[in-house]
Amino acid sequence: MKTVLFISTLLLTFAFSTSLTADEKKLPLADGEYAFTFKDAEFSHLEGYDLLVKISKYHIVVINQHEDKVMPKGVIDEGELKFHVGSNQWIISTEESDIFAEEVGGCSDGPTVVDLVNKIYWFC
Repeated sequence: MKTVLFISTLLLTFAFSTSLTADEKKLPLADGEYAFTFKDAEFSHLEGYDLLVKISKYHIVVINQHEDKVMPKGVIDEGELKFHVGSNQWIISTEESDIFAEEVGGCSDGPTVVDLVNKIYWFC
């Protein structure tokens, strides 16, 4: 009985997630290059600095063009943009299971959060 309940809950969660994300999958940005702000989730009150972000369909590349003690120069993140229903945020995904992560962004072990509307790359 527990197995049936678990499977039913899992299928319902998947169907709910899929139906919610179907409308959300449209990216708020067109393909292109953008200036994003690097923000540290732990010190979000501090001013960030610019990063170059390239978006092609759902693929994102985040590039630091500055020498910095915090972040190396060059590509600092890359993956597929996916909408994480649990947090209502866009994430940079490297695995299909990322959309089901319990925690995302900030200082968690989950995938990185990227704010496509305000053009912020969140890091910790």
